[in-house]
Formats: sequence, C-alpha cells, structure tokens
Amino acid sequence: MRVFSKDELTSTQPVFLLSIKYAGQEFRFSSFPVDVFKVDTSTVFYPGGLDDFQFVESSNIVGIDLEANSISLQLVFPINIMEFWRRGHVLEGCEAELSFVLYKDGAVSTDYENRMIMLNGIVQQPVFGDPLEPVGAVAVSIERKPYDTTDGGLLIDPTFVIDPDSITQHATADDSAIGKNPPVVIVGDGINSQFISNTSAQRDIFITPAYCIKKRTGSDCFLIIAQHWVTAANVKVKGPWGNTITAAVINAVDSAGREYAYVNIYTNPAHSTDIYQPGAPYGPSLSKPSTVEFWVAWNQNNSGGIKSIVTGDKPLTGGGEICIWALTQGSIPIDLGSWSALLPVLDAYNFAGYINDPAVTAWDWVSKSIIPYLPIEIKSGDQGIRPVLAQIWALPSSVKPVSSITTGANFYQIGPITTETDTDQIENDVILEFGYDAFVKEYRGITRYGANLIQRDIVHNSADAVISQQRYNRQSAVYETKWIINRYTANRVAADLLRSKAYPKRTIQFMADVHFGYLQVGDLISLTSSTLFLSNTISIITGKTWAQAGWQLTILIEDSTILTDRYYV
Repeated sequence: MRVFSKDELTSTQPVFLLSIKYAGQEFRFSSFPVDVFKVDTSTVFYPGGLDDFQFVESSNIVGIDLEANSISLQLVFPINIMEFWRRGHVLEGCEAELSFVLYKDGAVSTDYENRMIMLNGIVQQPVFGDPLEPVGAVAVSIERKPYDTTDGGLLIDPTFVIDPDSITQHATADDSAIGKNPPVVIVGDGINSQFISNTSAQRDIFITPAYCIKKRTGSDCFLIIAQHWVTAANVKVKGPWGNTITAAVINAVDSAGREYAYVNIYTNPAHSTDIYQPGAPYGPSLSKPSTVEFWVAWNQNNSGGIKSIVTGDKPLTGGGEICIWALTQGSIPIDLGSWSALLPVLDAYNFAGYINDPAVTAWDWVSKSIIPYLPIEIKSGDQGIRPVLAQIWALPSSVKPVSSITTGANFYQIGPITTETDTDQIENDVILEFGYDAFVKEYRGITRYGANLIQRDIVHNSADAVISQQRYNRQSAVYETKWIINRYTANRVAADLLRSKAYPKRTIQFMADVHFGYLQVGDLISLTSSTLFLSNTISIITGKTWAQAGWQLTILIEDSTILTDRYYV
C-alpha cells in the first residue's frame, strides 16, 4: 500500500478522490475540482462534490476487523438515479475507491499512479429518491467484504467423495467409507509434527482420519489418507481395535485426474491382529468392530501433509503460509506482500489437523481455526485483506516505534483517557489445552502461563502475569484448540493470549496536523506528554479519522511497566 512519508506531507493539503463504477461508467468526486496528472502527462479530472464525508479506520490490535475501515457519505451524481434504477442499474455492489493526492502551491503534486488508496470496496445500502433532494442525490456507505467471493469460497473439493465413480481402481470400499470426503491434511515434518507430552516424552497422536477404499482381497487393503499428494513417506495408522501399523504412503491419481494418497495396511494372515482390515475373515474372537474408524499419526520422520504453495516442496504447517493457502483456495483477494513480509514471524507458529467438511468456506475455517492463535489483526487493504502484526505483543524484545512524538500545538489531546476494558475481561492466568487425539477424543497436552507457579515443562511464570495479578488478583481462562499439536507453538500462543489480556486498554484522542498522515493504524509510537505524565511511552495507533483540517488519532496506552516506566522525565 502506498503511504506518503512525513517529508512528502509537510506543507501540503490532501485532496480526497472518490470513484464509483456504475452503469458502465466511472463517476468521480473530489474535495474540490482538480486535474490529477498521470505519469504519461495525461490528466484525470475530478469535478468536486466530495464535501462532507466520514472515513474511519480503527484497530482492535488482534483478531478480525474487516469492516472497521468504512466510509459514509452523501453524493450528487450528474444523472437521475431513479431513472437509472428503473432501467435495472443498481448501486449496491458497485466497485468504489477512496484515495487522496497531495496539493501544494496551487497544484496537485502527486501523480495519479502514486495516489494513496485508503479504501477499495463496494457500495452498500444506498439511499436515494428523496423528493426533497436533487435527482442524483444518494447516501451510501462503502466497505470491503473480501469473503464474499464469486465461487462461494469453498476450501476443499466437495465432489471428491469415496464411491466407484471417483476412485474406480479401488472401488471396493468398506460401507462405512462410502460417501465420505477424504481429508485435506495439514501437518509438518520432523519436530513440527511431534507431540511432546506433559512429561516431555514424544508420543504418537492420531489426528487425521483414513477411509477404506479397498477391502482386503489377496494381499491388499487400502486406506485413503488425503485428497491430495502428501510429502510423507510413512505414517502410523490405528484401527478400531486400537492396534497400530506403520505403512508406506503411495501417491496416486484417480480416473478423473485428481491426486490422492493412500496406504496398504495388509499384514501377513499369521499376524492379522496387527490392525483390523475390512473384508478379512475374522473368527468369533475378532469379529467386526461396531464402529469402523481409522486414524493416522504423522510423527514419523519426513512425514508431512499437503505441500505449501509458498515453498513448493515443504509441507504446509506455518501459520502465515496456511493463511495464504486457505485464502487463495477460497479466491479471496489478499495483499500478498504484507503476508509475505510477516512470514518469518507467523511461520514460527505451527498447526496440524485436517479438513473434510465439503461445505466449509476458506474464510470461515481460517478465521476460526488459525487466525485467533496468531499475533495479528486482519484488515482490509487496497490489494485485499492483509495482516497487521501486534508488535508490542509479538515482538516485545525488539519493539521499534515508527516515530517519537512530543505533544504540542501540532499534536494535542482532544479527549479524556477512556478505559475500554472491564476488570472481568482481564486474563492473567492462561491455560491452553492442545494435542487433540481423535482416536480417544481427548486433549493430550496442556500448558499454563501465570504468576508464582512452580515452573516445569507445562507451567511457566510471566512477568506480565505478576504485575496483573498484583492489581486485579488471579483471573484464569481456559482455551482449547484442535489445530495445535506442537508444544512450542502451544507455549507461544498461551504466552501471547496472556500478554494481550493482562492489562486494561486505555485510549486517548489526539488531533494531529496533516503531516502526521504518515502514521498508520497499528503503528507504534514513542509518546511524550507533560500533561499526561508520559515519557517516551510506547503507544499504539488504533484509530485514524480525517477531520477536515487534520487527523484525529486514537492512541492506546498499556498500564505495563515492562516496556516503559511510569515516570515523566
């Protein structure tokens, strides 16, 4: 996203530009009539008409806030909107872009190609046809909803089911497998796929399903383990009796050209109790189980699932790569540059599990299963949705403010200090259950972050918890996730959750001159104010609104003495 620098903004005035594509035309509006030059010296004329509008950009620091960036405004189109509506031209859903260029010394000083795009979205809820207003008058809001995709945004192929038409070469499936969707498997290799127990021992954990696509005939009994090729060479399978077997993985292609992976669990008849095999002739003492389920553990060396679309050869497991994969699968526009820049941080969080719900959308899955456990906020951008890193929580040892600001005539307080957190929302003792074993349907792992605890592998003391509990007493919270099996990731997530919830959030409104427009929501600043008794206090920009003559900024301050002390110097 194009962002003007502090030097570029000095001694300038922003000219806001709005374009709406409607009825095969592009309608333009602006703060006042201007010609904006293109690089090729041609001009784009904006006739004015954008006199009063409200643009608000805000942040919750972590989570999902796609609709926080929006604009509400009243416009007068140079056409009769009622007439166009009756011809079948509707405004809702039309593409719209809000941007601004810089005006200096009586002329626009920014090329059209270098305008700063503030919002790229669609028109919502138009209000028109008021008999007391001009025939072109419309009140609209503009926002982006990137999860509204033309193809529905499904994450997996819903037509890939186990039946004679999909896997014809193995069309003797067990009855319990027919109609099932083979899973999409996300799991890393090596340490990223290992489950470390509460006693620091490596344990098998069975996390993905397998389905019988060929009953035992002769020396074959096949189980499909993924609806794609996997990087694994071997996996361990547990059958309905609880017996296990390590089997070699075979990547194959069905009659429709779709890739999948399977294993052969046939064992020597003399050792047929190694694992239950559908179709095998078992006697009364080993009759068919009442529930036929097979589950797979990926703890073997070089035992990964689907390949990453980022690396191309390694298994998909890092949080950033998973988000890119899922959003791309769902045809959701993303700001790939922003995601790529954060991969070194986000891919340190590893996830594992499976997806076989044919109705789940990419957005629903990634927003519920992955994003809540990453130190980011998801926002709309001009290139698509983008992550904003919660630096103050994710990188506490290397916090780097973008600017040091001292309050004064060009940056001054205009509102009170507002406490946005109730005391019962404080969490300073966090327990995370992870390592879900689907065979036994239980969580096998737990980690805890708190204060004044006896430290061991699963218990950790936090300096933030100590401070928070001194003020608000111990307030515990228990989380659980089926998408984390790795203890290192579980520890990171539990620590992040505590860090983000240990203190109340306090916000203050400031008015800033035009040249402070380079500050973006999510930026960290070092703030000094004699009236607020702040001295180089690390703060976060959580809101930004254009207020006709400058920027109204919302700044969040934490009551933590770890990053900054409490004394004004």
